[in-house]
Amino acid sequence: MKIEEILGRFRSYVKNSGSWETGEDGDWVSDAHGTRVILWSRRISSSTIRSIVKGGKVSIRKGDTWTVENPSFFIFLAERIEGEASSELPSEAELKERAALYDLSRGIRLGGTDEVALHLEEFLTREAGIKFREIGVQEIQGEKAAS
Repeated sequence: MKIEEILGRFRSYVKNSGSWETGEDGDWVSDAHGTRVILWSRRISSSTIRSIVKGGKVSIRKGDTWTVENPSFFIFLAERIEGEASSELPSEAELKERAALYDLSRGIRLGGTDEVALHLEEFLTREAGIKFREIGVQEIQGEKAAS
């Protein structure tokens, strides 16, 4: 299943739950606790993740306009998280506070948890059959060597 399709189905699921506002493409979710941005790609590099988390701002589309947001949490979805060294990723503490990373091809999750991220993870398990196991930033090096 393609990531775009997964997000479209997740958006419908979130929209029907009633308590969250979501972007037309399912790429952001807002509630009383802030805006969570879902960034997705077939492949995403560790350095890109670090840059986005440390920069803290992204452009999102709301209707016909684009706005710069400082989201409360980032959710990265990728078929593959790339990068040679775990040192390219944000620190473990930064990830736990600001982001969750999902590598769909290996079924691994790094970083923190957030209500929206947990719902998305449950949705991915139920709808796409992907079961995730949590690993730490230092363990990603071993995962990359094994795959």
